[in-house]
Amino acid sequence: MSEREIHDKLDPKVWIDGAPIIRPSENGHEAEIVEKWRVKTRAGVITIDKIPFYTDYASIPDTVSFIFARLLPKHGSQDFAAMLHDYMYWSGCVSKKMSDRIFYDLMLNLGVLKPKAWLMYKAVDWFGSSTWDNYRQLDAKARRAAIDSATERMNRE
Repeated sequence: MSEREIHDKLDPKVWIDGAPIIRPSENGHEAEIVEKWRVKTRAGVITIDKIPFYTDYASIPDTVSFIFARLLPKHGSQDFAAMLHDYMYWSGCVSKKMSDRIFYDLMLNLGVLKPKAWLMYKAVDWFGSSTWDNYRQLDAKARRAAIDSATERMNRE
């Protein structure tokens, strides 16, 4: 689907500011977004500004992907939605519930068939909590490390 076709199909409340500029990995299963990318969502405009940003597209375990390869491919019309979903989980810029809903909205606007979009939405809704929680724990560890570092500097002065 061309960028113009994507824009023509999008709901006016959800839009993509051009296709993301990516650098795919050699195996094609991951990529880095290498330039800022903006998407208007029901939660406002989300800008991927951590560059480069790593994405694995749809995080479908290989065993599930193998069994349901035709129904849940790692790549397809859901790619842009999956990239944004990865960023929302990583950044915590919106809640998990909102991240998952935006993922669903964007898939529908990108032309993913409703049953497939619903299945992918339910998969992240039901099974995405551990990934979401891991990112929040990393945030807490980073904040704790920053506080410890600042405290240590202050104690030396």
